[in-house]
Amino acid sequence: MRYFENLKDKRLLNRGNSILNRLFANSIYSIRQLAESDAEAKAIYRFLQNDNESEADIKKGMSFNPASKQSQF
Repeated sequence: MRYFENLKDKRLLNRGNSILNRLFANSIYSIRQLAESDAEAKAIYRFLQNDNESEADIKKGMSFNPASKQSQF
């Protein structure tokens, strides 16, 4: 399972996890295909370009991280 756990802003954490869940559940690799509207596509692009989170934080969340999720149960 892929998910963000270390983003500083809770809103970005929720947005990022929503994007990842839909991205991998649907095997979609295009933001335009993933987004249901132009507004949603714009929100996804804004998430990816957010200055408050680093590219490393985003990449880390996109990696497979089952061990830390299992420890929460």
